[in-house]
Amino acid sequence: EVHALQIIEEYVYGSDRDFNSYELNIIKKDASRMNVVDHSNLKVLRMDAKVLAERLCVPVWDNVDR
Repeated sequence: EVHALQIIEEYVYGSDRDFNSYELNIIKKDASRMNVVDHSNLKVLRMDAKVLAERLCVPVWDNVDR
């Protein structure tokens, strides 16, 4: 059922400070999307996505330009 993993960036407006957050989503074969985790550390999220993608044998769609 899993077609790919997706990494996207969002800007979060917090009460104390604003920051970038990164989402790891599962893209299913029916084109629906399911959030796995939100993370503030892009490097760690990319490593987690790589491990998960290798185990699931699916690509990672990384839409973040950093």
